[in-house]
Amino acid sequence: MRRGHAENLVGELYDELVYVAYQATPVRLGRHRRVLVAHAVVQRLPRRRERSVAQLPAELFSLVVKAALSAGESRQRVRIRGLRFFPMTDAPEPLQLEETLHRVPPEVRVAWALRQRAGFDDDAVRRILGAAGVADTTAVLSAAGHIALPPDQLFDPCAVKLAPEWNRSRSRLVPALPLVLIATCLAAWAVLHDPADVATSRATGSSVQSQTVAAGFKAAPANLWRRTSKLDFGAWSPRGELARDAQVQSRVWQFWQQGKQVTTATGTSPLAPAEPPALLYAGRVAGAVVVVVYDGTRIGRYTESGGARSLRLDRVDSADLMTSAAIAVSRTPQGTRYVLAPWIAAAAVRDLAAPAGVSRPLEVDAGLTAAVPGGSAGCRSRFVLELRSSPAVAEKHAFVLADLGDLIPAHLTYMPLPGDGTARSPREVLSAEARSSWALHACSLDGWHDAGTRLINNWAFAEQQLPTGGTARWSCLRVDAWSGQGLATVRLEPPSGPAVPVGTAAGTSACSRFSQNIAAATVWRAPTRQSYVLAAGSRHVTGLVLRTNRGRRVITTPVAAPLVPGTIVTGLQARLANGKTFEGLTGPAGGRSGAGSR
Repeated sequence: MRRGHAENLVGELYDELVYVAYQATPVRLGRHRRVLVAHAVVQRLPRRRERSVAQLPAELFSLVVKAALSAGESRQRVRIRGLRFFPMTDAPEPLQLEETLHRVPPEVRVAWALRQRAGFDDDAVRRILGAAGVADTTAVLSAAGHIALPPDQLFDPCAVKLAPEWNRSRSRLVPALPLVLIATCLAAWAVLHDPADVATSRATGSSVQSQTVAAGFKAAPANLWRRTSKLDFGAWSPRGELARDAQVQSRVWQFWQQGKQVTTATGTSPLAPAEPPALLYAGRVAGAVVVVVYDGTRIGRYTESGGARSLRLDRVDSADLMTSAAIAVSRTPQGTRYVLAPWIAAAAVRDLAAPAGVSRPLEVDAGLTAAVPGGSAGCRSRFVLELRSSPAVAEKHAFVLADLGDLIPAHLTYMPLPGDGTARSPREVLSAEARSSWALHACSLDGWHDAGTRLINNWAFAEQQLPTGGTARWSCLRVDAWSGQGLATVRLEPPSGPAVPVGTAAGTSACSRFSQNIAAATVWRAPTRQSYVLAAGSRHVTGLVLRTNRGRRVITTPVAAPLVPGTIVTGLQARLANGKTFEGLTGPAGGRSGAGSR
């Protein structure tokens, strides 16, 4: 038989051959390589000149099965640099369905595929498996008979989506062609590989698709949070009255693929993931359809309201028990509503600006909270969430979250003064001391609105006696973003009144566990109208050098030194016990004597 006839036959059976080859490849190779191997095995067939290649379809399948079964031992590279293939499906739960096939040997998957997709009877399946070197074909057929899955609900290696690899280090080494150009070239190649009449070819599904179709979202098993040692968004099980609505999931997935009306937090990519994400919540909130999904590194909140649709994405790639405990699903004039993690046993609302106030229980229905007000005009109040974890994950553990306009509220912590010269660790904002300190900073929280903030730690690093009486504390607020960036803001907490801003350093590790030394100086006007320079450093700082327009001055830490009118603080150098030095923060506005610090 001429080679052209063999190629025509392979083209007509291309989809079925690739499907069977895909099921024969080892699961451990992963979907990307399994798809490539399956296509490569089938595409090599027309190059064979043996008469048996095109003599009977069964022999074609035997050759494919034999080659695919041994693909796991081959070291031949079939990977395309800069581009990955992902099979697609319309099934509502494709991962759970495919897991059934993952648990059986490849020979059993092949027998099932030959029956269900290629349409062979049992005798033909035995012959194909036997020719491919499979022993005990009767037992294999029997095992395949226990798989009750329709083939159209599983990943089809002939219907694939193209997606670039998100690997910055590799992308610098291997420049990738534009995705649209690659998709166009591969689609054309997939058609041209079969010289037969394309209009009559059964392999129309083999052309690579550049856009995905709707696919069901992943779903974590119920109560997974009770059994896992990693508590983050991956341990959420879906909730909400629309959690089983496949049409809603389809709309969300297609909307994300289109990439329109997608907004992101700072440092967040808007691109749709290669595979459908996990569903965390789907329901109706404040008259809108709200769907929350998680793709492993980002949270997405999709909203439909009055014909308008939108998608907001936030990075969450370093979430923990606290920072994955709540997601903002709705904001109205009445306040913000959240969906809470399944491990949250109790929720309350507290006024951060009122340290002596009591927490008020927050109503929660199937994980969805009532509205939490943001605060009052003039910052007379600033409400935050106070959540308590289930004893199954953390005994008597409560923590505080503040809404800063992102999808994920920021976790607030407090680190007290070192005791006996020993450093403390951050703790939750629950003690009277922590509440009193945070009350002085409550009104400044909105300064980090919609900035992708993950955590704000309030560190009391020093205190000093004021020359007119009373004690002031120095605090450093460490603001960490989901993007990994951070800033440090030093403030002076006087005996009465709000905290006084001193200085801010952006893009720094200051006041974090990676940089635990800090020093600051500011000009302070006493009630007597005398101006002083107040300066202090953290526990390892042994001395300070104050720079002013009148010269340098060596001082101890902490210090409250009177200043003559017109003196301007221009800098501060701190010396550590080991002899090293670093620059401190000064303020406000350079620190002019007589300018009137609050």
